[in-house]
Amino acid sequence: MNEGEEMKLGFLAMVIWAMAAEIYAAEYTIKQDDKNKVTFHAVGKPIMSFDGEGGKATGVLKIDGDKVSGELRAKWKDFKTGMELRDKHMLKHVNADKHPEIVLNLEKYQITEAPSQFAGKLTINGVTKPVQGMAFVKDGRVVASFETKITDYGMEQPKKFPITVQDLVSVNIEFSYP
Repeated sequence: MNEGEEMKLGFLAMVIWAMAAEIYAAEYTIKQDDKNKVTFHAVGKPIMSFDGEGGKATGVLKIDGDKVSGELRAKWKDFKTGMELRDKHMLKHVNADKHPEIVLNLEKYQITEAPSQFAGKLTINGVTKPVQGMAFVKDGRVVASFETKITDYGMEQPKKFPITVQDLVSVNIEFSYP
């Protein structure tokens, strides 16, 4: 084989490898619907807790074999806590007018039916911090949960006399998976 044939063969091998990698890795769009949701649970002192419900998970995931990475988003205005005044205070506290979305950038997570750890970066109030949590796949749905601190994102703990919301908030995400 001469040098020209070797170059052509090498180029052909690169093209085939690139095409195979493209076929193997796929993108999946998570559309806004009632099945794709984000919720949170907050506890206040002295004796109260509340849930934020109605957040809709949207985003794009890259699926590469049994690993997934990508970005998930939820709009603050979609969350409802069961009390209109509390919703209004929440939106003001998290600066939803300036930063209307929560963004989770998911690092490569190995897809599994058993709960396993994932890592990512969470952006709230324009501040990005690393997060870790647990996730699993069941019946075509990804279920993930993690905890984060309000004060990590440049905000004070919410206080409305006589109630103070604890710094640690639990977050749950659920979405369809192909």
